[in-house]
Amino acid sequence: MDRASVSVPSLASRAEHEEYLGEIFSTSHTRRFPWMNGGMGVDLSNDTLVKAVMAEGGAGTLSASAVGFNARREQILAELSLERRVELFQQANRDEILRQIRSVREAFPYGILSVNILVPMNDFDSLVEDIGSSGEVDLLFPAAGLPRGLAKQMEQYPHMRYAPLVSGPRAAQIMMSAADKSGGRPPDAFYVELPQFAGGHLGAKDVEDAMNTEPADPAHLDGPRKFDAEVLIQQIREVARGIPLILAGGIAYGQDIKRAHDLGYDGVSMGTRLLLTQESGMPNHLLEKYYLDSRYRVTKTMTSPAGLPSSIVEGPVLPVLTEDVVREIRSRCVSCIGQKRCQFFRPGGEEHSYCIARRLPASRRGEEGGVLFTGSRLEEMRNDTLYTLDGKPYIPTAQEAMSFVFSGMRGNVE
Repeated sequence: MDRASVSVPSLASRAEHEEYLGEIFSTSHTRRFPWMNGGMGVDLSNDTLVKAVMAEGGAGTLSASAVGFNARREQILAELSLERRVELFQQANRDEILRQIRSVREAFPYGILSVNILVPMNDFDSLVEDIGSSGEVDLLFPAAGLPRGLAKQMEQYPHMRYAPLVSGPRAAQIMMSAADKSGGRPPDAFYVELPQFAGGHLGAKDVEDAMNTEPADPAHLDGPRKFDAEVLIQQIREVARGIPLILAGGIAYGQDIKRAHDLGYDGVSMGTRLLLTQESGMPNHLLEKYYLDSRYRVTKTMTSPAGLPSSIVEGPVLPVLTEDVVREIRSRCVSCIGQKRCQFFRPGGEEHSYCIARRLPASRRGEEGGVLFTGSRLEEMRNDTLYTLDGKPYIPTAQEAMSFVFSGMRGNVE
């Protein structure tokens, strides 16, 4: 695996930065798209991880969803007014993502920077405006939904490209058609996520659908297979010709990157491999206790508040959701995806879902009982020599993790 060919070269000026972007987004594919980290929330793909990724030659991706909640949690939750809590929550998100963008750009003024945002978030449109207006972000990844109005909104930010997250040709067609009908900008790329492997919120209607890689017609075993990387690229190319396709979900080793390129994908994105690093926003003690312990399985049994299946580590003892606890959580809602849309607010919803603003930021704070997102290949990765040192569990640096991906060796450890 030629690491240099899939890494961002040293760019020394704005002109070189723009020239490189033009090459990787060229329909003639004059240069391979660089590897990147996935946009993992809440605040796991933060400026610390992104700078570590860029230092290793990757394109960095920040996660913008609910990114500011932890920093102002006590102030936000102290407000009795829902309207005021929402106002503080959204302002905190805006301030924090702009701070992180500035932090990355101070260290890597000419690196390739992306931002991931969950479409169901109530402040999606305003965050797109903030991110675009910063003038410092190269690529936007809208995820967990299909923002049909984004094509028109993106016309305001000619410097910033966008790549919707899709898991099939229908979603890609919807986004291409939305651009055509509105007269807006069509997507510059697609981020193709395989739900059977990916972590977090999955692009499938339910758990069974997320695991579906069987032929669409059981009578024809050689027929189209849902969520199969080889089939998906053929199907999506039919509706989105020429633009880059980035494969995500299940990318953990150098041979995975090579296979993706052999299939025709232009680039790859890695989530779990970079989550299991010292620079990620997930505290090391949770990584050691749950992610690296083979007793804890990866499961897709939990549903996100947006109604999507979620891939998580089934390990932490979840807090008992008594009527009083549920009432308290709902009384301090920040309407992150809107109460009408949130499944946690439906009768009995707390039995199969979770509150984004409470459970995901809790893991970021290192507390027990938070939701621990992961890709399904975690169970295989636990056996890698990367995660042991002197017979004990070890959390590698991003440099060590990427050395392992490309060479099979950890690299130097002091």
